[in-house]
Amino acid sequence: MKPNKNTAWHHRVSMCSYAAAAILLLAGFLLMYGEGSDFSSFRPEIFSPVRIRLAPLLCLAGYLLVPFGIMSASYGEGNK
Repeated sequence: MKPNKNTAWHHRVSMCSYAAAAILLLAGFLLMYGEGSDFSSFRPEIFSPVRIRLAPLLCLAGYLLVPFGIMSASYGEGNK
């Protein structure tokens, strides 16, 4: 049986969205990673805009991209 081009395309889109979500999540968590601050040595780098704004936005974008991959995969299966 020959595979449908639409299903192959939707499968490719869903796998690419999963990969992009994983990359965004990894980048966000790596940007948040770093040394903390304790009472003896205060480091103002923990309040940098990259850690406070950019990293959580990347993680949020990664988490929002996963349902898109799920929905595009289920859409491709419904068109048989």
